[in-house]
Amino acid sequence: MAARGLHYDSAVPVLVDAQKQAAPGAYRDHLDLALLQSYLRHQKYEDACGSARRLYEDFPESDAAFNQLSTALADSAHLDELTKLVDARLEKEPASPAVLRAEARILKAEQRFSDVVATLGKVTRTAKVTAGDWNSLAWASLFTKDVGTATLG
Repeated sequence: MAARGLHYDSAVPVLVDAQKQAAPGAYRDHLDLALLQSYLRHQKYEDACGSARRLYEDFPESDAAFNQLSTALADSAHLDELTKLVDARLEKEPASPAVLRAEARILKAEQRFSDVVATLGKVTRTAKVTAGDWNSLAWASLFTKDVGTATLG
């Protein structure tokens, strides 16, 4: 908790030292998760990538690990790495909402808003749709030719 709050500057070095000394396993994973959440909270996206990569390596089937890594990569502008990650997951799970959301982030960065709408439209037809998906879909539709109506298709 300290690494996410006011004591970030003093707590993070302690976590980093512990993480470097930890053997692979649950303890190191917990340290990586604490560091990752701390970095994301303080918008240190480049720093978050290392912890997110390790967690994804340890849990390659986890949507949570994938979401954390895709967020860190997108927010630190590592779009080439994110594209490779998404393409690899799309081959295995073409209808995964987590993967489709990450694909939409790439498309948004490329300003391909009609494709964002189409991709998020697939997410809205799943049981794992969230309010955030609808919101992102509505915003992306504002940048298409059929403003607003694109979200209804």
